[in-house]
Amino acid sequence: MKKFATLLLTLPFSALAAAPTYTLLAPLGPLSGAVDLSTYLNGIMLVTIGVAGVLAVVMIVICGIQMIGSPSVSQKSASKECITNAILGLLLAAGSWIILNTINADLLKSDMNLGALPTPAAVVGAPVIEANPTAPGWYFKYGSVLTGDKRFSKSLTGEMCNKLHAQFQADPAHYTILSGCYEIKAGSPPPPPPASTAPPTTTGITCTQTGMNLCEPLYQPCTNPNCAKLAGMAASAAATIGGGASAALIKAIIMNESSCGINVVGDGGASCGPMQVSVTNANKYRAKCGITTTMTCGWLAAEANWPKAICLGAAYLDAVSKSVCGTSVRNIAAGYNGGFGACAASADCASDTSCSGAAVQRWECLYEDSAHTVCNGGAKSYISTRNYATHALYCTNNPGF
Repeated sequence: MKKFATLLLTLPFSALAAAPTYTLLAPLGPLSGAVDLSTYLNGIMLVTIGVAGVLAVVMIVICGIQMIGSPSVSQKSASKECITNAILGLLLAAGSWIILNTINADLLKSDMNLGALPTPAAVVGAPVIEANPTAPGWYFKYGSVLTGDKRFSKSLTGEMCNKLHAQFQADPAHYTILSGCYEIKAGSPPPPPPASTAPPTTTGITCTQTGMNLCEPLYQPCTNPNCAKLAGMAASAAATIGGGASAALIKAIIMNESSCGINVVGDGGASCGPMQVSVTNANKYRAKCGITTTMTCGWLAAEANWPKAICLGAAYLDAVSKSVCGTSVRNIAAGYNGGFGACAASADCASDTSCSGAAVQRWECLYEDSAHTVCNGGAKSYISTRNYATHALYCTNNPGF
């Protein structure tokens, strides 16, 4: 009964109207026909108070009969409590209305005629155009679709900048991305914001990497103390192989694959060495590096053989660049990580266009069906390749050793 009375108090203040009048299907107390929302809610309140009174009387009668007819002391006590609660509930319902009406009768009105929402006022004044920042930190430039402002987002690290950049990129209704992430270092002249390549327009469910611009470099550390001794090896391999195997790209692959020789065995022993080239490919391209020995994982991983192992990785990079992957750094890196097939045109994203302007490749497509209702992540997953290619692009553009 108390809960019923509490619900009663909320009725005049908890309803929302979608139309100015209602036509009642049946009379509601004194109401009939077409009524507005205010009259309807106030009528409900009065009828509910009447119903509360009837229910209170019914409960008092039932509990009274139980108290008289039961010999149990505990039952008589429970029946008395039941009668008390019924009376208190009735007093709460009626008393609340009386108190509110005494204080101010307007408190019992429900004038909630919600019409169309007002049109937001136009932005007053010229858009805010922030000057290029000079303080150390990580930044990217963005524009507000609603106000026309052009501002900078600041982060403490490159990783944080990457995440914010992707979130803004995934919300084109509110933001336009005007630059990629870049760093301002203490004591160095601040660079201008790097140009941003617009991502492709696509439709479908939101996936893990929605908002990630696969044509822009994704920050990662590009060196560590172990890298210095590999710089000469990368330069020598680039000179030997040439073609799509530039020294900067070789260094980026070395960093991505083994953190400069720290992890020289991968894929359960199938890929080894500073560039973790597969044993199969190492044997396929060994003649290009003047090697006659049959390749094994142990041979590739041995530090004494790293110059040749890096040459073999460079030979495979060059082969990737001469395949369907082409000469784009990000596509070469994607093919090195995901195989030549990663660069083939995607049937699941055939209706989209890559941010490079070409057909969307398999490694770029976020979906596993043409309706874009299933995110890529199963047997055809290229999630790691997307991170790999954009990280390699960053380190190719920003060699760390």
